[in-house]
Amino acid sequence: MGLHLEWRYSLLTVAWLAGIYWMSSIPDLTTTESDPLVLLASNLAHAPVFAVLTFCWLRALSGALEISGAAYGFAALATGVCAVLDEWHQSSVPGRHASVGDVFLDVAGIGAMLVIVRLMRLRAGDARRSQPRTS
Repeated sequence: MGLHLEWRYSLLTVAWLAGIYWMSSIPDLTTTESDPLVLLASNLAHAPVFAVLTFCWLRALSGALEISGAAYGFAALATGVCAVLDEWHQSSVPGRHASVGDVFLDVAGIGAMLVIVRLMRLRAGDARRSQPRTS
């Protein structure tokens, strides 16, 4: 089983990427007096944002219920490249800067989503195998 492009999730992936680009284009409006919890939340938001992007890539690349190893690999690679490009783009936005820490948070989100999807697929397979067969 190879890669199969699913057009609806492909559109969702493009829309999510456009949203990330738009958010990255907003100049930094924080001040030195900004609430530290707000700053922490905005930094930690990288993980779920890129986790969702990973999910979109996975679904865009696998139209079937089963997800191939190639789809997992390509989704991880594509999302990782998007994370690096996002930081590069931010370096050209006034008041923003590129951060290796943000890329690490992005990678954490990518890895978490890959693990979650894989575990859910394995669990679904176990549930299907344990159901009694009806003739």
